[in-house]
Amino acid sequence: MYESDEAKHTVLFNYLKVGLDNGEAGVYVASDEKPNHIRAAMSRFGIPVEKYEETGALQILGYQGFYIIDGQFSPTTTLQKWKTLYT
Repeated sequence: MYESDEAKHTVLFNYLKVGLDNGEAGVYVASDEKPNHIRAAMSRFGIPVEKYEETGALQILGYQGFYIIDGQFSPTTTLQKWKTLYT
């Protein structure tokens, strides 16, 4: 879908940054990259990651710990996790 990770970051980070700057919260579930790589890329992009994570406005999660539990994907579990994040 994206030409490169940088192209993907430009689109997604712009969207996320606008929301965070407007006082909204955001969740980024990293699929092909590790959460620490996403944090570093967001910081280089100009998002104060530590600040937003400390306040709970930003969560950066790994795909394996969010969508794949015990080697399996469960739609029910995934929906419950999203509901928990939004309440």
